[in-house]
Amino acid sequence: MSTRTFHLLSCAPPEQVWAALTCPALSSRFLHGLSAQGCWETDGLLTFTAAQGVALTGQVLWAEPPHRLSLTMEDEASGTCTYLTWDLRPGCGGTVVRLRVEEGHACPTDDQELEDTWLPALQALEAVLQG
Repeated sequence: MSTRTFHLLSCAPPEQVWAALTCPALSSRFLHGLSAQGCWETDGLLTFTAAQGVALTGQVLWAEPPHRLSLTMEDEASGTCTYLTWDLRPGCGGTVVRLRVEEGHACPTDDQELEDTWLPALQALEAVLQG
């Protein structure tokens, strides 16, 4: 299993970051066009919908608003599962955002591919938070 951690320092408070992570309209702006919808409580089911329909499913593994959100993103067609953990903590006049990404399939994604996917997502999240 390949694991990478990415960081972002946002001027937004943790509550605002949490709201962006769990808002379908905002999530599509930083999750490469996927709108995350579902129950944002522990064990809640999620769907990640693209313009052409449901692309991924998932589950909330742990929700502790506005501090930690762990979830899965599963692509049933390819049999891949990605585990995401968003840790949010107050710091430096805003929020320190730590995203841990674990690829849970037999053919791990290389570091460059993970960076190419998740660094732009974090940059887009910060743009959403800045309005």
